[in-house]
Amino acid sequence: MDDTSQNMFTEGLSLYTQVLKFPLSYKVTQYNELNIKGMILNVTKTEFDFNIASFNKTDEGAIIHIKLGSHRLLEYKGIFKKFIDFMSLFNIPFADIQLRLNSKGIPVEVLNQPEIFTRWVNLREGELKTFLTDNSVKPIIEGADKDFSDSLQAIKDSLFYQFLLPPVYGECSQKPIHKVIVQSQLYQSEKFPVAIEENFISSTPQEVEIIQAGKFNIDWSKLETLYDKQYKAICNDAKFDYNVLYQAKYRYLTRYGVMRDCIAEFLEDTANKSIVSKQTFNIQFIKTN
Repeated sequence: MDDTSQNMFTEGLSLYTQVLKFPLSYKVTQYNELNIKGMILNVTKTEFDFNIASFNKTDEGAIIHIKLGSHRLLEYKGIFKKFIDFMSLFNIPFADIQLRLNSKGIPVEVLNQPEIFTRWVNLREGELKTFLTDNSVKPIIEGADKDFSDSLQAIKDSLFYQFLLPPVYGECSQKPIHKVIVQSQLYQSEKFPVAIEENFISSTPQEVEIIQAGKFNIDWSKLETLYDKQYKAICNDAKFDYNVLYQAKYRYLTRYGVMRDCIAEFLEDTANKSIVSKQTFNIQFIKTN
């Protein structure tokens, strides 16, 4: 690593907002897959656009305005189509978000919380009204009431925002830069504390490449108990094991500090890969205004 690259990395990449024209436009492809004993039980592939409408630095961090486009379903298992369409409605309240970030890029305040809740109420009393008396949907609606009335934690727990905000809009550092909470897809009752570390890969006059990886804090005894209850029988009494990967690679345009692209993944497997969950995000910079 040469001195210029080292200094750029340790001092931090940041958007050179004086010469950028907002919005900054991105396209996201999200892929989710659940594989049990070699059979793909469920798969969804969606695509959506988002804009960074504005980004303003403050003494404590920054204020960012994000606008999300509608989700386009590219691939799915036919039997889950209605459920996917139903769940996609819950993206509507978060179509426009204004956040206050600290110096590490972590959201600390939702600045337009009343607007988000209003969009949720309109959705709940409109397109979702026929579902309100359905007991199978009631827990989802109640969870949404909580998430959209006080949205900060829901945003911080979202994999998409975890991969997007701190790495791109926070200070770069070779030390563990922040911690997140990640919801397991294989063990739904479990949320793991994860320490995110960042490392420089390479640089040219045009771009800088960085990788981030998570170190998980796992209660192994508890997880093995859950495995015995949920999976051991269908895995032919296979011995418990669990592997997890939380990783993202970023390329930045050196001149402006803009993220060019990001490939992020959250993978879990258990029982010698008999059961595998995969979530990936491919984020591509499209253009400035």
